[in-house]
Amino acid sequence: MKKIADINLLKSLGLDALPVADQEAMLLQIGDVIYESIISRVLGELKSKEKTDLDYMLTHNPTPEQIGEFMSEKVPHIDQIATEEIEAFKSIALKNHRKLVTA
Repeated sequence: MKKIADINLLKSLGLDALPVADQEAMLLQIGDVIYESIISRVLGELKSKEKTDLDYMLTHNPTPEQIGEFMSEKVPHIDQIATEEIEAFKSIALKNHRKLVTA
């Protein structure tokens, strides 16, 4: 059995047959969902002062790079969180797909 990390989600869900533009749109939507999961977990790990600092930063139009640097500094294992959230999304999507296919 393949590890979740090695699975091509679009292909596994049969979405690779869609036109490329639709595949790209689907990947953007998937990315948004995963991004929100990552941010939710990271915010849960920030201390109150760090959340205040982040709020302050966000009011001054930071670049995505500045936000990323802040998050990486405050939550050094953010890459692990991202990996876990990607794998969780894939696992849930595949499980739901199997239910639909066998229904």
